[in-house]
Amino acid sequence: MSQAPLILLGVLALSLFDVSFYSGKMLLDLFLSMPASRKHEAEADYIGLLMMAQGCYRPEAAMQFWTRMEKAGGAGPPQILSTHPSHHNREEKIREWLPKAMEKAEASECAVTSGYGK
Repeated sequence: MSQAPLILLGVLALSLFDVSFYSGKMLLDLFLSMPASRKHEAEADYIGLLMMAQGCYRPEAAMQFWTRMEKAGGAGPPQILSTHPSHHNREEKIREWLPKAMEKAEASECAVTSGYGK
């Protein structure tokens, strides 16, 4: 939101030349909506990873999932034009968050109940 006044000035300047406001909408999406959406997606990935660990699932499986998605998905749009982080960036962030997820798994009751699954 701190960038909003600057972006709105850009939108107003573009409105002098573009009566349809299409360029202004693109500018707002590119600089306000999409980065916020990617941030929310990353936050959801983090929370999901911790919940996964606490629920006795293997947190490293999330990293393997995004590796498979990257291989299967092919080349997507550049991240700046997407509302979601790229598969590669998601995998890297999960790699960073794995130690915290492992702590969460150790603090949960997974160690006690894992013996029953053998």
